[in-house]
Amino acid sequence: MKTNNALIEQAYDTIYDYLMNRSDAADAYKKAFARNTVDRYNNRADAALLPLLFDLRDAIQQNGAKNSGKGNLRKAMEKIIKDADESRPIFKGAYYDAENECTVVTDAFSLICTKESMELPHVHLDDGQKWMDYKRIMPTSDCMREVKLPTVSELKTYIKLNKNNERVLVPNDRNKPQVAYLLMNEDGELISMYDAKRLLSVIDGLGDDAKAYVDWKKPSINPILIETETTKALVCPIRICNSNDMERRGLKYETRYSAA
Repeated sequence: MKTNNALIEQAYDTIYDYLMNRSDAADAYKKAFARNTVDRYNNRADAALLPLLFDLRDAIQQNGAKNSGKGNLRKAMEKIIKDADESRPIFKGAYYDAENECTVVTDAFSLICTKESMELPHVHLDDGQKWMDYKRIMPTSDCMREVKLPTVSELKTYIKLNKNNERVLVPNDRNKPQVAYLLMNEDGELISMYDAKRLLSVIDGLGDDAKAYVDWKKPSINPILIETETTKALVCPIRICNSNDMERRGLKYETRYSAA
C-alpha cells in the first residue's frame, strides 16, 4: 500500500501542536522531545501520544530519505533575483562578469557565482554605474574549514519537523518566525546558524555533492562557502547575540575553534 505522506505529516503537526502548546504538561513534553525520551511521562493520560509523535517523525525522515538532490541551479538563481529587495534594482537581475566569464546573482543575503551558461534576465547598468565587487567578499576554500551540510532531502525533512520548534525558530527581517538550521560540531556546540529555507535553495541549486566551508575563527558572523567545480555560493548566517536567548534554546557557540 502506498504511504500517504501528507496524512503522516498532518498527524505529526496535530500531535506536536497539542503536546507542545495545548497539553497541561507542554513544558515537560518540550524537554522530553528534545531528549528523545518518554519514560518519565507514562502516568499521564496523553503520554501515549509522545512515542507516537516519535514514530511519525521517523516515518517522515524515512520518506524524505528516498529522495535525492540533483541540483537545479537556474531555479536557485531565479529565487535569489526574486527575493532581492525592490529598493535595490541593481540586484533584480543577473550580472555577467565578462572578465571572469561567470554569471552572478545576489540579494545581499545569498550569492551564487557560476561559470555554467545561464539564461537569466540581466540587470541594466546605467553609464558609469558599477555592479558590486563580489570578488572582494568571495573567500577561497583552501584557507577555510570544511563542514558537512545536510542533503536536500534531509534539510527538507528538518524544515518540516521543526516549523513549530521554538528552539530553532528565529525572527526574520519582517519579524516573522523562520526555521534556522543549526550547524553543530561533533561536541554538540553551535558553529553557526542559517535560514533553513535559504540554505535549502542554495544546496538544491548546487546539488548534494557540493562541498561547504566556514571561517576558522568566526563562522557565526561570516558567510558559509558552498562550491562545486563550476559554481560558488555564499549564505550569510543568522546571528544571535543575546546570551539569555542562547541559554533558553540550550545552545552555546563552540569554543574549540571559533571566537564568536
